[in-house]
Amino acid sequence: MDTNETMAPPYDIITPEFKEVLYKKSPYNIIRIDFGKDEDADNENENRYTRASKCLSDWLNENILINNTEPSFLLLRNKLCYKWPGPKDKGLFRSSQD
Repeated sequence: MDTNETMAPPYDIITPEFKEVLYKKSPYNIIRIDFGKDEDADNENENRYTRASKCLSDWLNENILINNTEPSFLLLRNKLCYKWPGPKDKGLFRSSQD
């Protein structure tokens, strides 16, 4: 999967218009979990948080996201291009079973 299609900047800088752009990029964009849409019909049992939970469960069940069973490191470098004047994002993630 192309990380340019699935990553999103921090939720607190995403405008409503940019949220739509991210939703349209991929059905696997992290925006669906991190900063989902509010819908007119939302209620206590169906809302952006319950949809995010279902989305995460679906991605895990479909092996879109994989739970590493071994300790590992992931290096990540990505540039968010849509109205993002800042530097490339860089990250180092550590996975462990601790």
